[in-house]
Amino acid sequence: MGRFFVCLASLTFLAGGLRQANADSVLLLSTGIPTEDNAVVNLLTADGHTVTVSTDAYYNYTGSNPVLSGYSSVILLQNNNVTGLPIPDAGQTALVNYVNGGGGLLTGEWTVYGNAFLGYNPTLAPVLPVTPSTVQSFGNLITYTQSTATNSVLNKDLPPSFTFIADSNGGTETYFQPKSGATAYYGSNFGGTPPGDSDGVIGWNYGSGRVLSLSTLAGQNELADPNYGTLFSNAVYFVAVPEPSTLILLSIGALGLTLHHCWRRRKQAA
Repeated sequence: MGRFFVCLASLTFLAGGLRQANADSVLLLSTGIPTEDNAVVNLLTADGHTVTVSTDAYYNYTGSNPVLSGYSSVILLQNNNVTGLPIPDAGQTALVNYVNGGGGLLTGEWTVYGNAFLGYNPTLAPVLPVTPSTVQSFGNLITYTQSTATNSVLNKDLPPSFTFIADSNGGTETYFQPKSGATAYYGSNFGGTPPGDSDGVIGWNYGSGRVLSLSTLAGQNELADPNYGTLFSNAVYFVAVPEPSTLILLSIGALGLTLHHCWRRRKQAA
């Protein structure tokens, strides 16, 4: 009987380990501003993530410095100036291939707005779960509220609704609506300005990977807010966690190996 419980404990450890091991290797494509990069690194490191900052800033990134393979998630925040700056074509292609191959991508609002308003990143744009929009808010206080599509990873340690002081880069928020097949996980009051309520956090599965977009900048003020910072860290875990079906399949494989090992031990003991 003792060996049986040991086997169950081993299986529990294996299933839990699959989730954690897949969510702790993060690549931040450098914003080009050290203080912005440091805000992300300090927040995520404190929450248990292992974070690498790319040698090349995102606007110089061509997919090789560093390569994306080996990272469970990539963060793209195009906040370095008021025009956002585009990603080189080779870098966009590398990101698309990475997501298609099972990687997780987290973006801020400028990746959506820059494409819609300036035509930036056309190769990457189909991967984004947000309908392109050039409508912006300039409100200083933004409220995010959990939608009916609740998610235990995204909502961990968060209240149902919270308000934060927004960063601004030619605006504080882009009007978000999901593409067909995407899910809105948080709504936004859009800074209290017209056209009214927006979606704040939208995600979907793309290829074998997962993409999540925030309607705000994820700048230094926002990341310093306890609730927003928690949401941001949760979002990094969210894009890196495999789909439930994948996790179940892996768990079944772990179960088979564990039970087989236990059976052999029991047979040998007999």
